[in-house]
Amino acid sequence: MRDELQWARKMIQVIRQLAILFLCVCTYALASPVDDDAPISRLSVRALTTPQEHMDFLKGALASAKKTVTITSFCVDAHPLVTQDLGEAIIAATTRGVKVYIYYDNRPYFLGEAYGIWTHLEECCARLGAISTHAKCVVRDDDLVAVGSYNWLGPPFEGGRNVSFFMEGPHAPNIKKDILQCIRFYQSRKHANERGEQSFLRDTRVFSAKACPLGGDASFYTLTTPESHHKMLHEVFERARQRIVLVSPFVRLERLQSLLGEERINELEERCVSMALICLPHPCSHTEEEKEPIFAYLERLRKAYPHFSFETRDGIHTKALVADNDFICVGSLNWLSAAADISQPFHKFEMSVALRGETAKPLIAVLDLSAPRQEAPLVSPLEDDMPEAQTSTCAAQALAPHTSMDCVYRIFSGERFRKPGFCAHLTGGDYVRDEQGQVIYFPTLDEAKSAAMSLYVGFFDTGASDHAF
Repeated sequence: MRDELQWARKMIQVIRQLAILFLCVCTYALASPVDDDAPISRLSVRALTTPQEHMDFLKGALASAKKTVTITSFCVDAHPLVTQDLGEAIIAATTRGVKVYIYYDNRPYFLGEAYGIWTHLEECCARLGAISTHAKCVVRDDDLVAVGSYNWLGPPFEGGRNVSFFMEGPHAPNIKKDILQCIRFYQSRKHANERGEQSFLRDTRVFSAKACPLGGDASFYTLTTPESHHKMLHEVFERARQRIVLVSPFVRLERLQSLLGEERINELEERCVSMALICLPHPCSHTEEEKEPIFAYLERLRKAYPHFSFETRDGIHTKALVADNDFICVGSLNWLSAAADISQPFHKFEMSVALRGETAKPLIAVLDLSAPRQEAPLVSPLEDDMPEAQTSTCAAQALAPHTSMDCVYRIFSGERFRKPGFCAHLTGGDYVRDEQGQVIYFPTLDEAKSAAMSLYVGFFDTGASDHAF
C-alpha cells in the first residue's frame, strides 16, 4: 500500500509539471508574432531641424516630465536662459518636484540677470555640473530621448543647421541607460575615481554600436564612444552599395588623411560607390594653418577619383553619416576632427544614434543633402568638439556694449592641440592674442581669466569688475 501511495504522488507531480509546461508553451505561442517580418519592438523616431523646434521640444519635455529630465550640452549660454525663458522653464519643472540634471563642458562667466538665473539653477537642480561632454541629449523620465547636434543650452544660431532625432517607445529606457552610463564614467574621470572608470572600460559592449532589431531589415543603434563611432564608419565604408555622404563641419588634417586615405577612396571607386564630404568653409578654426593643406588634399582626391566630391556650407553644424538610402547616423561627433579613441586624454562624451532599413528614408530626406545653405550664422560656431584653443588681445571686431545677459568670456584649454595652458575668448570679440596676432596660452586658468577681464573692462569701463563671478 505504501509503495502504491508513493507511486501515486509521483504521478501527480509529473502531471503538474506537464500541465505547467503546456501552459508555458501556449503562452509563448500566443505571444509570438506569426509573421517573421513583424516588428520585434516598436520605436518612434522623428526629427528636429530648426532652433524653434528644438527649443519647443526642450520646454515641452520640462513641462511634461513627471520625475526627471537630464540635459547634456557642450556649452551653456545666457541667451536661451534669459531671452527664451529657458531658465524659468527649468526652475518651474523643479518646483513641481521634477529632478533636473544638467551636464555641460564649457560655461562662460555671466553678468547681471544671467548670473542670477544661474545661481538659482545651482540651488534647485538635482545636479548642475561640468564634465568632459560634447554629447547633446535630452532625456525625459523613461519614455523620451533626444540626441543630435543641437547644443540645448548653447548660443542661438540663425541659419545654422542642426538635426536631432527624438525617440519614443520601449527602447527609450535602454537609450537612457547608455547615456547615464557614460555620464557616470566622465564623472569618475573628473574625480579620479579609478574604480568607476575601470567598471566602464571593462564593459566591452560600449566600444561597438549597440543594436536594437526593429523587425524585417530595420535596426536602431546607439553609439557612445569614439571607438563605436569609427567602427560604424568602417562598416558603412564596407557595406555601402551606391553612395556615402559624410557631414563633418570641422576637419583636422590628420584625421582626414586617416579616415579618408587614398587607399580607402580607391576601394570605394572600384565598387563605383560615390563619396561626398560636407564641411564648413573654415573647418579648422582653431588651427588655421591647416586650412590650406586640408582643401589641397580634398582637391587632390576630387581630381584623382571621379566618384569623390566635397562642398562647403556656411553655418552647418549637423554631424551625420548617410549610406545609400537606408542608413543614417546623427549625433554629436565630428567625424573628421574628434578624438579617435577613448585612450586619448582630450576625448569627450560623444553620443549618436543610427537607423538602418526602409524607415531611414524619410529621416535622410530631412538632411536636405542636395541643397547647400547660404545663410551665415548669427554667431560663428566654435569648434565645439575640442577644448577650444585660441584667443585674442586686440579684439579683431568691435565689442557690443554688454547687457544684463552678457557672457563676458570663455576659457579654453590648449590640451587638445598639445599646447600648454589656457586661452580666453571674449564674447562678441576675438581670442586674446599677442602683438603678432598669435593666440596667447596663459600658464594658469586664473591668468587667462584675468587677461580676458582686463581686456573687457578696457573696452567698457562700466563697473563690470563689481559683478560676482
